Formats: sequence, C-alpha cells, structure tokens
Amino acid sequence: MLLWPVLFAVIAAGLLMVFAGIHDLVASDDPIRCGHKEMPEGGSFTCFTEHGPRTRDDLVRERDAQRERAPYLLAFGVVAVVIGAPGIWRVTRQVGRAHQSTTVT
Repeated sequence: MLLWPVLFAVIAAGLLMVFAGIHDLVASDDPIRCGHKEMPEGGSFTCFTEHGPRTRDDLVRERDAQRERAPYLLAFGVVAVVIGAPGIWRVTRQVGRAHQSTTVT
C-alpha cells in the first residue's frame, strides 16, 4: 500500500513529461515571439525574458534545444507510465491476496 503514492507520482511525472514533449514538438514550428509580437529576423532587437535579455538567435537556439529534447521527454514519459500502471495493478492484486488470506470465513 505504501507503493501506491510512489507509483501514482511516477505516472503523474510520466504524463507531465509526455505533455511537455508534445508541447515542445508542436511549438517548435511557431514563429519566434517576444511577448505577443513576432521578432524580426534582422537587426539588434533584444527581448527581456525571465532568464535575462535574449536576442533572436538566442531564442532560436533555445527552441532548437527544446525540439531536440522532445523525443527523450516523450520516451521517458511513456516508460514511466508503462512502469507505473502495471505496478499499481500488481500492488493492488497483492494487497487483495494478503487481505483474502487474513480474513476468516
């Protein structure tokens, strides 16, 4: 029974990783934006983000890194769900067997 929270956390983390991977793949085709405005390709336009000032080239590099990381997020997320779901089933089955063996009929 103590494994249920751990396995549910593994499944939740796996689902979050899958959704992050899907988002990175879908968002990789979007134009580079600063706020709600599209950044021009030329010029020395700088965007101030939560990570400090970024140029268009910096944002393109970050987006490319996200696109390269997306398949790994998807794979590890699927593995986590595939491990967690049967784990919950097995733990539940073992708890049921243990309960059956201790009940007096």
